[in-house]
Amino acid sequence: MTIKKLSRSEQILIVVGIAVIATFFYVRFVYDPTSKKFSWTMKKHERLAKEVNSLRFQVKGGVPLEAIEKRVRKAEKELKKAERSLPCKADRANASMSIVRMASKFGFDIRTYEPEYKPKKAAKFYKRKYINMVLRGKFCNLTSFLKEIREMPLLVLVENLAFRNGHKAGCVEMALLVSV
Repeated sequence: MTIKKLSRSEQILIVVGIAVIATFFYVRFVYDPTSKKFSWTMKKHERLAKEVNSLRFQVKGGVPLEAIEKRVRKAEKELKKAERSLPCKADRANASMSIVRMASKFGFDIRTYEPEYKPKKAAKFYKRKYINMVLRGKFCNLTSFLKEIREMPLLVLVENLAFRNGHKAGCVEMALLVSV
């Protein structure tokens, strides 16, 4: 078998083809992953540099540390005030009886009263006492009753309020779930 000698143009074409294929594989498997990693690293570096500069700005005088500390002290005072409004055990019992007294004061007939009601979803951050009541009375007295509950000195929440038609005309029966 005789081997044909390649012409000069065929040799150049083969060399160029090999160079193009080698460049393609280099770009595909070496340059692209490296450039992606490099650009990701540059973005991360820029983000960290911005964060460091903002922290330097705060420390050097942009936002004085005294102002930040003042805001923290103010937030701590508000937190203490909120903690004072949370009732202790004795306050919970008193609040329960106060709600019963208010209901009778506004002319509601207490049909059922469960002072130790356990709901399916209870408060997660602190213990609350749930009171489940079914009241019967006039609808016009309800707003005054709820306003009185809202003005109690403790944190008392009306968790649920459901209405049913009463047996007498002008009366309504309501299921009330209150947490103290």
